[in-house]
Amino acid sequence: MTTPVAITFDWYGTLADHRLGISRGRGFREYLALQGLSGAPWDRRVLYEVFDYYAGVYRPESSDSEKRSFWTEFTRLLFERAKVNCSPDEIGAHAHAISEIFGSRCFHLFADVKETLSALKTSGLRLGLISNWHGGLDYFCEELGIAPYFDAIISSAEVGCEKPGPTNL
Repeated sequence: MTTPVAITFDWYGTLADHRLGISRGRGFREYLALQGLSGAPWDRRVLYEVFDYYAGVYRPESSDSEKRSFWTEFTRLLFERAKVNCSPDEIGAHAHAISEIFGSRCFHLFADVKETLSALKTSGLRLGLISNWHGGLDYFCEELGIAPYFDAIISSAEVGCEKPGPTNL
């Protein structure tokens, strides 16, 4: 029997779940309705578009002020892509709520994740996180305290290929 040297994990549903038990798309639609706003029907491809910006600009180590500026621009891009009927001068008022819906805090790790990753890492295994996900997954892992366990964190959006990949590479 061969002894494994590495283990890979998926993100959503394996390590983490939505904190409120609803998808980000549903949370976004509910937030808009509570604010008296509307937009185009939700299309999750919008996530990939706005998270291209997130992956390129967001930094977990940024100051609170820099994060507020980031989330204001993220909200502007999201509202633009989702065709939300909000005047430009009101975008900033929604940035904190949008960060709660779309940022790392919208997820919670399953109870045994850190303990399990720690035990596997301590045993000498290499760990990887490979997920069909938008950009910035490494930042989510950093903010949730699990990035140090992984030797690689790879999202499909950042490499341009979803798993399972083509078999004829």
